[in-house]
Amino acid sequence: MAADPHRKTILIVDDIPANIKILGQAMRAGYEVMVATSGAKALQIAGAAEPPDLILLDIMMPEMDGYEVCRRLKEDTGTRDIPVIFITARDEEADETRGLALGAADYITKPFSVPIVMARVKNHLALKEAKESVDRAYARIEGEINLVASLQRSLLPREDVPVDGYSVASLYKPSGKASGDYFDYFYVDDDILRVIMADVSGHGPRAAFLMGIVRTLFRLTETEYRPLPMTLQLINGHILELAGTEGDFVTVFAVDLNRVSGELHYVNAGHCPGIIKTGGEILQLESTTMPLGMVADTFDQQTLQVGDSELFLFTDGFYEWQLPGGGLFGLERFTDMISRLLLEDILVVSELEKRLSADVGGQLIIDDDLTALYIYAAREESR
Repeated sequence: MAADPHRKTILIVDDIPANIKILGQAMRAGYEVMVATSGAKALQIAGAAEPPDLILLDIMMPEMDGYEVCRRLKEDTGTRDIPVIFITARDEEADETRGLALGAADYITKPFSVPIVMARVKNHLALKEAKESVDRAYARIEGEINLVASLQRSLLPREDVPVDGYSVASLYKPSGKASGDYFDYFYVDDDILRVIMADVSGHGPRAAFLMGIVRTLFRLTETEYRPLPMTLQLINGHILELAGTEGDFVTVFAVDLNRVSGELHYVNAGHCPGIIKTGGEILQLESTTMPLGMVADTFDQQTLQVGDSELFLFTDGFYEWQLPGGGLFGLERFTDMISRLLLEDILVVSELEKRLSADVGGQLIIDDDLTALYIYAAREESR
């Protein structure tokens, strides 16, 4: 009679036929049973195309003992997830400790009680099935996050595309598959370049979803112009309506650069300071209002006369990370570094991580999204 494909398979490994007979008779009531009288044969069966679901393993066997069999099973990626239950006459605490340290799921001493063995087998098969179910769920989630990340990346400007009158350099490095960071730049009329840097609280699909909403509402102004205060008020209302009391918020630095008049209008809604080089000086454009998604608010813009200038925007992942010796790198240290690079005319966005690493004399330990945008008057050299 063919084996029932729905029944779990138990591999019994013991060099004593009497022990195999006792366990085999008990197991066949609810499971398919396979047997091996040596460690080598057990490894061969476990490594086959259809491995057993659980292994009952004796320790004291000639040539290769159960400890060695278990060690090899757990080292092999194809067999390491098979639960192993030691059934042995060795009843010292050190023996049990060694077996569990090798990765065994359980340890039963002889003489054993068949009902107890049956109960342990049932429990460990249930645990294995639960783990497999969780693994499948995680695989589905991983696939969905990959799709979200791919779509999200497609919403950002491609390959530092230049715009009339300006050159652009950007860095986008999400900490995971999906990110809450967003940047964009586009003309809202013939003379005004709109630049945005935003950071949604949290990470993952929820943050990416909110980022998509922010991006969509900003992009509406490309064809239907709205001043920055009106645009941010619109986005703030949508976030409050969608997120409610969930605690989601968005920090935003939004800029309108007028290439004819040389004026810069900006709103910094709880975001990192914008750093601008103008007339050989460095200015930091600090936060002027609360982040979006916290309270109903108005968003007054600030105005500067800057002429030809260089603007650097970034998210907090660049400075909220642990130094190798402890403590945070810090905002002031980062803005000082950027200011120096701007003044010396050597800021290269693609090398920022290398600069940070050199600054602290060690490997970076950054676990947040990294996003930076550098826009400057068009010139021949690339940044």
